[in-house]
Amino acid sequence: MLLDPLDYLAAYNRGDITQTELRIRLVQAAARTQPEEIAARLPTEWIEALREESCNPPANPEEMRFFHTSTCVRATPADRAGYWQEESRLYYDGAWRWHRFFHEV
Repeated sequence: MLLDPLDYLAAYNRGDITQTELRIRLVQAAARTQPEEIAARLPTEWIEALREESCNPPANPEEMRFFHTSTCVRATPADRAGYWQEESRLYYDGAWRWHRFFHEV
């Protein structure tokens, strides 16, 4: 489940998620929302973080770095494989969209 990118930023500012998770969630958000729309709503420091994050996007979804979130902890064992597959796909798709946004101007 993806939230609005600003919801993730608010969660980070409250201390609910880490900086690493925020970066990953902002990358994943671009899988469903145009990077231009997201960038227009983010502070400059996060736009620069996304530029850095997208310099070398993964060659395939399986190269996405794994992380643990409260969402995963709540997932049942039967759901975990599908959860990680979807997380990887979202990161892969979003990373490439950010890469094109920043690096193929």
